Amino acid sequence: MIDLSQLLTIVVPLSWAAAVSPVPLMIFLVMMTLTDKPRLAGVSFYLGAVLILLFTVLIGIWLGNSLSSTGNSNTGVVATIDLIFGAVLLLLGIRSLFEKSDTEGPVVKYMDVGSAASTATKFKHYFIIGVFIFFVNFSTAMLVMSAGMKIGLADAGSYNNIIAVIVITIITMVIIEVPLLLFFILPKATKKAMVGLKGWLSKYGNIITGVFFIILGLILINSGFGQL
Repeated sequence: MIDLSQLLTIVVPLSWAAAVSPVPLMIFLVMMTLTDKPRLAGVSFYLGAVLILLFTVLIGIWLGNSLSSTGNSNTGVVATIDLIFGAVLLLLGIRSLFEKSDTEGPVVKYMDVGSAASTATKFKHYFIIGVFIFFVNFSTAMLVMSAGMKIGLADAGSYNNIIAVIVITIITMVIIEVPLLLFFILPKATKKAMVGLKGWLSKYGNIITGVFFIILGLILINSGFGQL
């Protein structure tokens, strides 16, 4: 059994890696510049994404607990998990370098909610977008599940597990939390700034993500081989 500081040392790097993805931020920025109620849209989107994030973490914890309870939580199993996730991240990083950002398509069309629509209808639309974007964002979901598995394997106790899940959620969603907070504090200035950021991300977001994933993938692969 490990303490909270050791557990956070394990899950925090994975959480930051999960946060580095241009897809949720791009969709969020497009949504916030299109809607007539950005605060409602942002909160709805955030809650939908957090719902799937927590579900994914819990699946990871369950898998980790299952491995631990069957006696498969030894170093070899953990090393194999690191190697698998490292290889997947490496491939995703390489793909991301050659992939173009796409801010058009059915999701953007779904964001176009008429101004006459009720508050409940708008909340539902943006909540569903948040759910969908996190659900299909494979790299983030994979890293969050990996963090959950580390929690399950660590056997750090319920209290420490809850704190770790909260930390994972806050860090993973930080790219949404920061602009959302700014929309509440300085709505007009933030909306103007987001337009410029959206254009910059469409050009360079995938390159930054690709490089980051490649580095993290190599680190995990090296860690896996080091444990064998």
